[in-house]
Amino acid sequence: MSYLTSKVGKAFMSKSIFATLFQLLIAAVVLAVFGVSDAMSQMTYGVNYSDTWMVAYNQPWTDEDGYEHPSESGDPYVAVCGYGAVDGSAASYSHYYSPLTVTLTSPNGRTSNSENSGGGYLRADVSLTLIEAGDYYTTHHESGYCPGCNCSHVIGGGGSAKRIGVSFSAYYKAVQVDPYRAVYQLVTPCDVNCVFYPSGSSQRFSLYPSPNYLRIGEPWVNIAGYIICETAIASLEESATPLYCYEL
Repeated sequence: MSYLTSKVGKAFMSKSIFATLFQLLIAAVVLAVFGVSDAMSQMTYGVNYSDTWMVAYNQPWTDEDGYEHPSESGDPYVAVCGYGAVDGSAASYSHYYSPLTVTLTSPNGRTSNSENSGGGYLRADVSLTLIEAGDYYTTHHESGYCPGCNCSHVIGGGGSAKRIGVSFSAYYKAVQVDPYRAVYQLVTPCDVNCVFYPSGSSQRFSLYPSPNYLRIGEPWVNIAGYIICETAIASLEESATPLYCYEL
């Protein structure tokens, strides 16, 4: 009896060990399958970036005596700029983007377009001269060949926007210091979001006869309901007759 019991016990134990090993093998296979599936699900077509901002050109400079001089490069202006980009690094399924297309659109429908093609990190830039106030939109999308499906299609995109306005503050010539220098004072009332010279006065130097009136357009941007003045000249108007403040 003891011999038979021992044989049966050993056989039962052997079957249990094989069953356990088989279960572990199945579990390992299932884990491996789910691991691959999870990694595949995390693959992306790339990370998209975009932004919209302003850049000032030909701005005046101030000498050591506090007199403002005009730029020798031309009239001052401001450009609205934008970019779109995609970062197709290791997690992006090795896509080649062709093309990445970026468009900047003004409130009146003016557009600036740019394209770029390639792999990895790809970027294209656009810009428009600031003329009208309102919402400026930068949008982009990328198309490309996908080795996973052996096909070409739109595989991503993004965008950003800025609400931009322009405050026009006017100034009259209060004092002609000498043939080249004059002092200007703010015309009142001047109920605008941004007054370019917060002190209300400006000292200006010019090789040409100083005009009786100036009007300066200063851009601002609305961020979450807050007006941010850009302290740049988007436009400069000179006149012999009175000029007044207004908001665009």
